Amino acid sequence: MIFYFLQLSQSPDIAILGRLTGGLSEDFSATKDLRRAFSLLFLLSFIACSFCHCAAYGYTIEGKIEHVEQLPAVERRFSPGVQFDQTVELSPNNLWVKIPTWLAGSWSAREETAVFYQDFRNGESRNLQQTFKAKQDFNYGQQIDKSGQVWHYVGVPYTSNTLRSTAREIHEVREKQFLRANQDEVAFRAIATVLLVDSLSSRIERTYQQESLTTYAPIADDRISMTASTKVFNAGGRPQTLQKNEAIIKRYKRFQIINEKDGKDLKMLFREYMAAKGMADLLPDESEAESRRGARGGARPSFGAETREETKIYSRPETKIAPRPQSQPDAF
Repeated sequence: MIFYFLQLSQSPDIAILGRLTGGLSEDFSATKDLRRAFSLLFLLSFIACSFCHCAAYGYTIEGKIEHVEQLPAVERRFSPGVQFDQTVELSPNNLWVKIPTWLAGSWSAREETAVFYQDFRNGESRNLQQTFKAKQDFNYGQQIDKSGQVWHYVGVPYTSNTLRSTAREIHEVREKQFLRANQDEVAFRAIATVLLVDSLSSRIERTYQQESLTTYAPIADDRISMTASTKVFNAGGRPQTLQKNEAIIKRYKRFQIINEKDGKDLKMLFREYMAAKGMADLLPDESEAESRRGARGGARPSFGAETREETKIYSRPETKIAPRPQSQPDAF
């Protein structure tokens, strides 16, 4: 590109442009030269705009993970007023990702702090420092290979349910994207459709979507920091609000092999995945796997019972800042 501009600078057009900026007293055809000069200016403007376009609409800027501008509209079966069909069965994929050892294990948090809120509907935005209760118990890592690498199961899509007084809140997590995992941080994106379904009629009362960007970083042997940004969209995919939260999360149990969970044979799924990816030689022997399983562990504190991969109970802050959506801490 630099060579191109060097060549361009020696072209007659550039010379003409120089003469034009120096004055129009020289003897040449003004109309013809003006046309050529303006054509050159248009070309240079187009090239500059092309560079600006790339910078403005790139999905990430200097390594920073950004939210999408909007999401596609939800499927017709998720629209408000439609009868919720509970017979639809989801078929989760069999995907596994490597995670660093500092993230492997079972984790628990009891509060989060909202630090930023933005409402796209009225243009309001403000910094916050508002702490609220948010019970979270979740697990990262279920299997381990011969090299000692811990693997985490990513089974999407899946649904989770929360019972309210007159309605059910249903989260269908349809996408999880592994973005970054190293010794300094782990970052992932999750996209979910959230439904509020009337408990009596089973009709959908409200539908919205959310994109969550979560980053974990180690701060001590059994402590990690969490930063989470959740952008909420309406059923049509238009942005509504954005909230950023922070938390310190404690590990209550070190990594243990989990062979079965939520009716899934994780051991079998892991072996199938490794074989399909040409990594069957990394599968541990049965005796080795059992010894690893028994060698790791830890006592769980007495402050609550763990259910599936995550449990959350929220206490809303006094202002109308919504706590982070429920599916957020679920790994990948």
